[in-house]
Amino acid sequence: MADYQRAEDEELTVGPWAFTAHVEVRPQQRSGPRYDEPALERGDVWFRLVLSVQHNDDSGEKGVCGELSTPYLWSLKEVQEQAMTLGMMQLGWEEWDDTAEKYVTHTGEARFKDLIEKAISRFKLTMPEVA
Repeated sequence: MADYQRAEDEELTVGPWAFTAHVEVRPQQRSGPRYDEPALERGDVWFRLVLSVQHNDDSGEKGVCGELSTPYLWSLKEVQEQAMTLGMMQLGWEEWDDTAEKYVTHTGEARFKDLIEKAISRFKLTMPEVA
């Protein structure tokens, strides 16, 4: 069993790029030499927002995938403020143009404000006792 909970993802797409965001929680743990002790206070949890990045090209050979996340923080409000510091990402990709018979370069922007806000709202809706 995982030590965190995850709300369902909602996707943001720009060309072949796809982004999802979700909130994770885990019990607060002591830090330092006695890290194996239980949380400081019963019910204390840490929150973080995870932004997943995928590039869905035909060949699977171009682009990147992975995750960006905030550190674990004390409240959803802090997580939202930290996540909002990544406002947008400029993206590029190439597509084959049959008419021109060559690859054409495209660019686009992924703006994360709505995606982050929806992830926070979804978490509050699905786990109100924690949020």
